[in-house]
Amino acid sequence: MRASLEEELREAHQALAKAELDRDVEALKRLIHEQFMGVDPSGALLGRDDVIETYTGELFILQSLVVEEQHVRVAGDTGVVTADSIMRGRTPTGDFERRVRFSDVYVREGGAWRLFASHVTPLSRSAGFHS
Repeated sequence: MRASLEEELREAHQALAKAELDRDVEALKRLIHEQFMGVDPSGALLGRDDVIETYTGELFILQSLVVEEQHVRVAGDTGVVTADSIMRGRTPTGDFERRVRFSDVYVREGGAWRLFASHVTPLSRSAGFHS
């Protein structure tokens, strides 16, 4: 039985999270589109090379990544993953724990989903207007 496009996208997103945790340069290159553009929690714009350097360099060591309340939607060859995540790791200034909400836009080319755009927003414990 062939997996649905939503299941394939969910698997690609999980593979990306694993590549980030494993600091896997080749997997990150395969999973992130060459034309990627993202916004990090500070509001900075990042290209594909910036993201790869962040996850594989020495300034940001991701030790755990927990994704919660994930929503996956697909329209044609475009998919969106929206969720909350808790990131734990280490920087030169010490250990950190960061809770964020993100929307990742994927495009499907040659049968494979690749991250095309991302926007990450930091969350407080009581984020949202409806809390």
